Amino acid sequence: MILHYKVKTTAVADKGKANSTVISLLSEYFQIKKNAVHLLSGIISREKYLKWNKVIKIKAFLNRLLIYPN
Repeated sequence: MILHYKVKTTAVADKGKANSTVISLLSEYFQIKKNAVHLLSGIISREKYLKWNKVIKIKAFLNRLLIYPN
């Protein structure tokens, strides 16, 4: 399943600070650990491809999708 989210951050794109902030925001939003989110591509691009481990509580994940759809 591929989902698209728009994430905005004011972190500086220097030495991975913006990437770390995006991972932090997503992990907080989905209530998962930061180390469960992995940056697949887009290290120096504005468009990022991330994946997360299947350790997400499915019910909480689905509830968030229903409350905040794209």
